[in-house]
Amino acid sequence: MTYSEVELAFDAGQVRSPLGRTVWSLELSLDETLALVPGVPSDLPRRPDVLVIGGGIQGLAAAKACEESGMVVVLIEAGSRLALGSSGRAAGSLCPELHFETDGAEFVDLARQSLRIYSEWLVGSSCLRRLPWLVLDPSAYLSGNLPPGACLLSRSETQACEPHVVARRAVWIPRQGHVNPLRAASWLASQLAHTATGLGALSLRLHRGRLAAVRTTQGDFWPKHVIVASGGYGMPVGGRTAVFRKGHLLATGEAPFRLSSVIAAEGGNVTQLPTGKLVTGGGASAATSREVCEHDVALSLQRLARLIPSAASIPVDVTWTCFRPAAVDGRAVVGRVEELSDVLVTQGHERTGLTIAPAVGRLLASMILKPGTAAPRCFLPPKLALP
Repeated sequence: MTYSEVELAFDAGQVRSPLGRTVWSLELSLDETLALVPGVPSDLPRRPDVLVIGGGIQGLAAAKACEESGMVVVLIEAGSRLALGSSGRAAGSLCPELHFETDGAEFVDLARQSLRIYSEWLVGSSCLRRLPWLVLDPSAYLSGNLPPGACLLSRSETQACEPHVVARRAVWIPRQGHVNPLRAASWLASQLAHTATGLGALSLRLHRGRLAAVRTTQGDFWPKHVIVASGGYGMPVGGRTAVFRKGHLLATGEAPFRLSSVIAAEGGNVTQLPTGKLVTGGGASAATSREVCEHDVALSLQRLARLIPSAASIPVDVTWTCFRPAAVDGRAVVGRVEELSDVLVTQGHERTGLTIAPAVGRLLASMILKPGTAAPRCFLPPKLALP
């Protein structure tokens, strides 16, 4: 019998594990931390309905969606921990309405669905907070009609809404959200039957254009379907997801005031955690250094002081970096590989992977169960040049 191999690039943490401990990891309990490092269980099913490659939020959401649909699922992650890359180092912002003009109606619908699904999946945890967003000087975000339920505030109304914030005007958007991304990943992982870390996928073994096996660092698997959810790694789909953009984030010490909203401004958002700490950051450079850049941190602090003058004297607690996998042309790759009907891909989401992960997960589960299901046009279909 003749087989062909499609090599899979995987990263065990060299790029996706930049420096700086996140504020999110400091908030986890021991049990929550342990849920992210399952190792390689001896009883992993080798012939599951679905093998998910990648332990970030996209992979976890896809595994959760497939499992709740009744499928036997195994999720494998090459790194030493789930949510090792950008998923566990993100800002945790969830505001579907801000994406309408940049990403379109289909994307916003997915983001709205995801916020509702997060409310289902994370019930009983302290991961998700439903918060209003205050968009300062909103012309950079919103040039047309306001999102549903939103209202435009004058300078005095903005001051009344958030006394410590300085802005000429703002848009107030109700019932958006914020999530501790690492706690969310831990919560989802704890609900899955079969997860493994330190187990990398090496290649897909094909026979006559069909998936025959998946070769890994811990032996072969023979799944019915594969979902490749490995950020900018994994399937060689025309190089579309080979770009990583570096960002910086920081958390201050406890602020002597309380914000009632997530503050959105050009260049980065400001979120106050229940502990009183402020999280902010920004940047999307092509830099490859894993280290925290003090210049970028200083710029974030200057912007924070302009937006919230009362925050100028608050010391910095922690700083960290992340590398976001981005599609070269700005559109993520989601769907069934045209040349391989039993292989699906979700890659290259950059800043939006957390925002739409649950809806994309359910979409992929539906594509497996109902082969005629199509991905929205806001995504690029994965294409592969077979060997």
